[in-house]
Amino acid sequence: MTVRRDNDNEESRLTGRRLTEDVLKGILDADKNMYYRTKELNDKLYIHYGGYRKLENLDEFTGLKVLYAECNGFSKIEGLEHLTALRSLFLGQNCIEKIENLDNNAQLWTLSLPDNFIKKIENIRHLRKLNTLNLANNQIGMGGVGDIISLIEATDQNDGPLNTTDDGEGVAVVDLTNNKIEDPAVVIDEVFVKMRGLRVLYLKGNPVVKKIPNYRKTLVAKMPGLKYLDDRPIFADERRLAEAFFYRGGIETEREERKLIRQEKEEERRRNMRNFDRMIRRAREEFREGRLMRSNDDRYPNPEDDPVDTIERRRERWAQHNREIVGRPEEGPALPVPNPPTPDNVNRDDNNNNDDDDDDDADSTMSTSCSTAGNNQSTERSDNDGANSEASAATTTAIAQSTSLWDDNIFTREGAVTDSNTTVDDGDALNGMD
Repeated sequence: MTVRRDNDNEESRLTGRRLTEDVLKGILDADKNMYYRTKELNDKLYIHYGGYRKLENLDEFTGLKVLYAECNGFSKIEGLEHLTALRSLFLGQNCIEKIENLDNNAQLWTLSLPDNFIKKIENIRHLRKLNTLNLANNQIGMGGVGDIISLIEATDQNDGPLNTTDDGEGVAVVDLTNNKIEDPAVVIDEVFVKMRGLRVLYLKGNPVVKKIPNYRKTLVAKMPGLKYLDDRPIFADERRLAEAFFYRGGIETEREERKLIRQEKEEERRRNMRNFDRMIRRAREEFREGRLMRSNDDRYPNPEDDPVDTIERRRERWAQHNREIVGRPEEGPALPVPNPPTPDNVNRDDNNNNDDDDDDDADSTMSTSCSTAGNNQSTERSDNDGANSEASAATTTAIAQSTSLWDDNIFTREGAVTDSNTTVDDGDALNGMD
C-alpha cells in the first residue's frame, strides 16, 4: 500500500495531479459560503492553479454555468459533456492544442483559451450564442485563412453565419493578440470585414499589422461596426477621418475633414456659450423681477404697468365698488374715501372725542353766562342752524356706514366679501360692478 502511494506521488510530481472525487469534495468543503455540498446546485467552480493534468469527474455538476480552470496542465478539452448549462469556460494557460469536445455546450457565451498551443479556430460553428472568443498568445494563422475561417462559416444550410446568431449579437469580441496571422486578406476581405456583429478586435502582435498600409485607418474605415481596436476605442471623429482618407482621396481629404471637424467643434462651443449667456441673463431678469415684486418702491413710471397691487389701487377699487356710499358724480361732490380703521386711527379718534367733550363743557358755561344776551341772535339764526345740522347728520351717517363696512370686512386686503360664506377677488368684484 505504501509502495502504491509512493508511485502515485511520483506520478503526480511528474505529470500533475488528478482531479479526483476526493479532491472535488475537498474543494466544496473548503468554502461552505461559496459552494453547496450537493454538486448539482453549484453554478460556479474554481479549479484554477491546481496543477491538474486532466478534466474529469465533473459529470454531477449539471447546473454549472462558470468553470474557472486556468493554470493547470490540461492537454485537451474533455469531460464537459454533462455541463449543458455552461455559459463561461476559462481554460487559459494550459497545454491545449485543439478546440474540441464542445458539442453539448451550446449555451457557451464566453470561451477563453489564451496562452495555449492552439493552431486553428475550429469546432465552434455550433456555438450559436458565442459572444466572446479569447485566443491570445496561441499559434493561429500559420495555415492562412483556413485557420480562422470558422468564424464566419455557417453551421448548416439553414443556419446563418456565426456572426449573426439567434440573439442578434454574434461574436462581438475577438482577441487574437500575439498569434501568427500574416495574410492581409484574412483581415481586410475574407474574415473580419464580413463579421457585421464584431465590436472589439485585438490583432496587435501579429505580423499582418505591419503588412497592411495604414493599418488602423484601413480597419476603421472598412469595419463600420467596430468600436474598439487593439489598445484604444474608436471615436466618431477618428472614423470620419479614416473614411475620408480611405474612400475620398487620401491625406488631403483627411486634412480637410480635420479642419471641418475643428470648425464644427468651435461652432458648437460658441453655441453652447450663447445658450449659457442666455440662461444667465434670463436668471438675472427673473431675480430682478422677483426683487421688485418684493420691494415697496414704485420703480415703474406708469402706474398701470406696476405688477404690485398697492394700497392706492385697492382703495380706488373699493371706492368704485361702493359708489352708493361715497356718492356718485352726478349727485354732487363725492365724499372722501375713509381709511380703514387702524389702532392709530382709533386712538386719534378717542383723543378728538375727549377734546370735543372739553370744548362742549366750555361752550355750555359760556352759553349759560351769555344766554340772556344772545336770545335774539339765536332766534334769528335758528333756521340756518337747522339746515346745517341736517347736512352734518347726513355726512356723519355716510362716514359711519363706510367705517362699518371696513369693520365688517366688506373690502379687505385679500379681496371683497359679498356675503358671510363667499369671497371673491378684487377683479371679480369690479367685474360684478360692471
